[in-house]
Amino acid sequence: MKINKNKTYTVTQIANIAGVSKASVSRWLADRHVTPDHIKGKAKYFKSTYVEQYLEAHRAPHNKASELPTTTELLQQQISQLREENKRLVARIEKQDKQIKEKDQQIANWTSQSAVISKLANDSHSVARKF
Repeated sequence: MKINKNKTYTVTQIANIAGVSKASVSRWLADRHVTPDHIKGKAKYFKSTYVEQYLEAHRAPHNKASELPTTTELLQQQISQLREENKRLVARIEKQDKQIKEKDQQIANWTSQSAVISKLANDSHSVARKF
């Protein structure tokens, strides 16, 4: 909003221009011992220079806050990372399950071979006793 240099403004108008509460403007004016240019009824009118000074004093710093991610963006990023980690863990579990099945198969093969060897050993003892 453009400020007219020749106009005077009430606390309410200054607050509306700055987008803050009337209390904030009143406090700022009182802290600086600013006296109104004139009073009309109960309304105190201040010179436009005070409007400009207030806006300058309360201008948002250029700290690139708009470039900082929002909470939602951070949470979305975290969700994405967790999903990727979940996929890696699922793949790892599937690989380990496959390895376990292979080991189970090897154990089953060794068990059956052991049974055959044990039977052959018993048979050879039986044959040896007969002689």
